[in-house]
Amino acid sequence: MPGRCWPALVTDRFFRLPTFAAAQARAPAPAPTYLYEFGWRSPVQDLGAAHAMEIPFVFDNLAAAGAASAIGTAPPAGLAADMHAAWIRFATTGDPGWQAFDASFPVMTWDGERAGVVLDPRGDERRSWLESGQPA
Repeated sequence: MPGRCWPALVTDRFFRLPTFAAAQARAPAPAPTYLYEFGWRSPVQDLGAAHAMEIPFVFDNLAAAGAASAIGTAPPAGLAADMHAAWIRFATTGDPGWQAFDASFPVMTWDGERAGVVLDPRGDERRSWLESGQPA
């Protein structure tokens, strides 16, 4: 869809590519790096999976004051429970429960319907940026 092309380009250039670059730079560090992507699309005003949309899910606080204005009145409670559990696991053990970042570009993907590690999501797009001289 043409109307979604510009937001996707901005997301890649200013969020996704720098995140991958930081994870690659941290690869030799003693502590592992874990990446996730929140892809659940809010039904409110076609916000989609906007920046910081995952915050009520991370804290399993979907009923927080004002949350409905961004996530609607029927967000998936199971997604919130799963995300919250992963963050608690990470805070207590240092491991959220999925593969640490490495050369296969693993990213835990939460989209509301399913959750799972995706290797190099949209890798063709990432490689296109690299071929254009942009960092990734």
